[in-house]
Parts: sequence; C-alpha cells; structure tokens
Amino acid sequence: MGGPLEIDEGTWDEVMRVNLKSVYLTRRHVLPVTERQGGGAIVNNAPPSFFSLGL
Repeated sequence: MGGPLEIDEGTWDEVMRVNLKSVYLTRRHVLPVTERQGGGAIVNNAPPSFFSLGL
C-alpha cells in the first residue's frame, strides 16, 4: 500500500473507516455475550505491514 508519503488521503480515509468500524462492530456484537458469560477478552491484531507505515 505504501507509507504516509505514498498513500493519498482518500485511500487513507477508506482504510481507517474500514479498520475502525470493524473493531466497533465486533465489540458491539461480542460484548453482550462477554457480559453474559461473566468476562472474556477481545484481542485486536494488525498485520506486520501496518507497522511499516511509520506512524
């Protein structure tokens, strides 16, 4: 995908929209189950390429 100097703002916005919304939607659907069970954990991860963006 490229680093911050290679990626255009529209692509950045789309990536952020998809990534953040997926975390929100996952938590929204999983938290009620987690609460009924008395606890649990949600683990979010990212591919190594995310960390190469240098942010």
